[in-house]
Amino acid sequence: MIDKYGKLLWDYFRDASTTTHCILGAVSLYALYRFVMKKKYKLPPGPRSLPLIGNLLAIRNESMFEKVNQWQKKYGNIITVYLGPMRTIVISDIDFTLEAFVKNGLDFSDRPFFYSLHMFAEGSKSILTSSLGDTFKYQRKVASHAIRQCLSGQQLEVISHEVMLYTAKVIKSQKDPPNCLADTIILAQQELIMTDSSSLMHMTDVHARQTVSDVFRAAVDTTHSTLDWIFLVLVTKPDVQACMQKEIDEAVGENIPGKDHRSKLVYTEAVILEIMRLYPVAALGVPHLTRNDSVIGGHDIPAKTTIMINHYSILRDPKHWDDPLAFKPERFISEDGLLRNRSFIPFSVGPRVCPGESLARCGILYIVVGLLSKFSFSLAPGEKADFTPDTSFFAYRPADYYVVAKPR
Repeated sequence: MIDKYGKLLWDYFRDASTTTHCILGAVSLYALYRFVMKKKYKLPPGPRSLPLIGNLLAIRNESMFEKVNQWQKKYGNIITVYLGPMRTIVISDIDFTLEAFVKNGLDFSDRPFFYSLHMFAEGSKSILTSSLGDTFKYQRKVASHAIRQCLSGQQLEVISHEVMLYTAKVIKSQKDPPNCLADTIILAQQELIMTDSSSLMHMTDVHARQTVSDVFRAAVDTTHSTLDWIFLVLVTKPDVQACMQKEIDEAVGENIPGKDHRSKLVYTEAVILEIMRLYPVAALGVPHLTRNDSVIGGHDIPAKTTIMINHYSILRDPKHWDDPLAFKPERFISEDGLLRNRSFIPFSVGPRVCPGESLARCGILYIVVGLLSKFSFSLAPGEKADFTPDTSFFAYRPADYYVVAKPR
């Protein structure tokens, strides 16, 4: 019997094409590599995977976000999955996240290589795609300086006000809104080169252009998706909307909302933070890559491993949030103002924390305040509130919906 099946196998391989031999050889080598890795490293648990394909078949009919949360319930808060041949660790616990991205931040702060992103960023010259090093350091320095300059004056307040007016169709300006951030990034680049000539090779015009694109993309995309969630929640909670409007009327009145009013808008900002907690627009964040071997939660994490943070799970973890599925803005309020929960990380943590966080949070607040000061919002006739997310690999946003804006 053995000889019979052995002869059949020999005949098959003898008659197989070169392509078949190459495929079988590649699969065999990959299987051997996986076997050696499993013996050498104590990886986090995870679902079974196929050679080369990994776990891709498991997510062909579901989003990555949905499947990760199913696997988390079965395998725990740190799991191993394979996106094709790409070994990926998904972390769904704030303690493991802080251990990786803060305590061992430099070990976990590279980026996996994706050819499309590499080309889109003109050779990985953006903050988002660049590897950790001098270029990344200079770009972050320029972006942070530009954002501080923009937030220190009234430029952001003016831009947010113009966005609000445009959105509300109160005015129709023929001029483009002032682009303070792009200007300040270019100025910051020039100042850096003047004070540090060695930065010239790391902060070229291409790097400056990509830095502008990074900051705007981070701030605009986050703002857009967050505003979608905010107004979907507000049209279903008219009492919350009314409380916000009362606070806004008392704190801002007929003025343009700005940093001088922020300390008086505690409830309004708490509502925004609570919606960001329940509906994080980057549910799985942006993938990181380990630079060298490390250990997290007692598990081995080999070098060149892709790491993802399950923000959605962390922001709803009952260990750190009381009644986590409930809408409770009060959880962010104390007698002294706003509270900060260490598990509130919608913009990630560590060396690669989103550079546009402060810009996005201020912009969202000013736009919401400006719109609610002029309008009351409700669902359009025939519309039903649908909180089922429209998910992609990275994004987490609501489906399109229509509202009625009634002037106050």
